Amino acid sequence: MSYTFTVSEHHDGRRLDKVIRTLWPTLPLGAMMKGIRKGLVRVDGKKVACSVRLEEGQSVYVPWERPEEHNHSFAMQKNEKKKTTQRRIPLAVVYKDQFLMVLNKRAGLLVQPDESGEESLIEQVWAEVPPEEDFRACAVHRLDRNTTGLVVVALHGQAVRELQRAFRDDDVRKTYLVAVYGKTPQEGDITLPLLKDRDKNIVKVDPSGQVAHTHFEKIAGDDKYSLLKVHLLTGRSHQIRVHLASLNYPVVGDVKYGASAVNKEWYRRIHLSHPLLHAWSISFHNMKAPLEYLEGRVFPAEPDNLFYKFLQIKGWQKYCKGV
Repeated sequence: MSYTFTVSEHHDGRRLDKVIRTLWPTLPLGAMMKGIRKGLVRVDGKKVACSVRLEEGQSVYVPWERPEEHNHSFAMQKNEKKKTTQRRIPLAVVYKDQFLMVLNKRAGLLVQPDESGEESLIEQVWAEVPPEEDFRACAVHRLDRNTTGLVVVALHGQAVRELQRAFRDDDVRKTYLVAVYGKTPQEGDITLPLLKDRDKNIVKVDPSGQVAHTHFEKIAGDDKYSLLKVHLLTGRSHQIRVHLASLNYPVVGDVKYGASAVNKEWYRRIHLSHPLLHAWSISFHNMKAPLEYLEGRVFPAEPDNLFYKFLQIKGWQKYCKGV
């Protein structure tokens, strides 16, 4: 059981490990790293490091079945785990061209596949954009399962590389709409370091954690609640939720870091079942080929019905339309 493929323009200049993760998204990370480390993965017949950058025309041998067969087997296993057949909700497409899609993700939807058997956003994309022989559409960043809003998906290998560069260089900027409990200042910067417990999937403020920087501006508020426009200057797990909660401004509806009494109140009033945290808009700057046409473009996405109901009750519904 093995497979050999030729590097195409989609993967020219990409790292070997990134290419494998693109073609075999359901392959366990440990299996991939072991295969590369032991030389079971070879480029033009040679053992290489996971960080080697591939060139168009090179031959890559891997000790796994071809992507279609591997991913099909994984899909069959997932289907066996499902106890009920779930109706697929259509993707909310904000923008699409030959290189990328911008989607408005709903709450409760994973971005990437996992072992739970639940359908993910990227699997829905694969159903609508059939994979080529050596390339599958891929999300270039993530949102937490219960965070709503904008996700960018690359539909071409060259777009993957430019989008990854742009996110790394802060040339793709995201703005979040967040409702919190408490009367916040008009604006603020939070620079508390964050440490993640991966086993428990919990993040806390800790001096030994990673540098994290969040900026917020209040756009509406009263004595009990504030509506914030939030910018992330770093991209740590659960950053917005933990940073705001650490200042006693918990996100409304956040079960993990929020205020239980507040959450119960809004569940009773509108059946709120997820945090009021929404990736509101995304903008592109200093973009290079093949995405130079995105220069200066801004894509907004309105929050979902539950967020709208909260805004309507507070009299802040005019802020639904975007930044």
